Amino acid sequence: MKKIVLSVTAVMLAIAASAVTYMSVKTVDGQEVIYDLDNVKKIDYEEDAKTSTRYMCTENIEWHVDKYDVENVEVVDYEEYVASGEVDGYEYVDLGLPSGLLWSTMNVGMTKFGQYEFGDFFAFGEVSTKDNYLVDTYAHAERSIDELLKNGVLKPQYDAATWNWSQRWRTPKMEEFQELMDNCVFTWIAWNGIYGYKVVSLNNGNWIFLPAAGHYSGNYLYLGGTYEVKSDDEGCYLTSNVEYESDWKWLTVNSFYIGSGWKKIGSSRGYDGLSVRPVTQK
Repeated sequence: MKKIVLSVTAVMLAIAASAVTYMSVKTVDGQEVIYDLDNVKKIDYEEDAKTSTRYMCTENIEWHVDKYDVENVEVVDYEEYVASGEVDGYEYVDLGLPSGLLWSTMNVGMTKFGQYEFGDFFAFGEVSTKDNYLVDTYAHAERSIDELLKNGVLKPQYDAATWNWSQRWRTPKMEEFQELMDNCVFTWIAWNGIYGYKVVSLNNGNWIFLPAAGHYSGNYLYLGGTYEVKSDDEGCYLTSNVEYESDWKWLTVNSFYIGSGWKKIGSSRGYDGLSVRPVTQK
């Protein structure tokens, strides 16, 4: 146990002089927790007087403490998360996908990768957030399919990624989320207390993080990842595809869902508020 304690202490002393950006704690049962070092206040070790169990304790700047049985800690890594490049000021990661598609490091509305942020939530075809995601507040309840879509996907002026970032970014199609599933390993982790998937490319080892941000129905955020909620965390990501087109008021769209131990292409109501993860091409 002393070897683990000394290795962690030695690296922590070197943080100020390095380019490290995050700390990863991996346990022997395959779990992983990631911390942005800007949010790590201190790491201590304590012992339970009754059981003699030794714990590694990480405390963040908001006073939340995670405790790890030292016997269950396999490795503590300190690494820098490096994006592959940027387009119009927004970073992307090249996952080596067959299509050449590049995925952003963050959702629309986030300001920094890995922070305590979900990003913003958007109804299908809307480009701004709002207080209530209801059928009565849906901007496109009376619009025609042809007005919002071109070649089966959202026109740029109705795409939240394009509108809020730039013309070179857009919301992914359903088949592009499928490509992500086919070419990456999805590992359920926590980043700064937010649960979601670390999506690691099978082709080049690069990765992105998809937070389980939940979704808005009305004015309530359902199943968003927090310290208090773990097993029920879910993420709901918009695609640019419509599944059922007969009635805009009750529009059904294709969405990408994630949860602990599962991921799938599913359906959501067009007026609900979902996350948007932009993509681009070189």
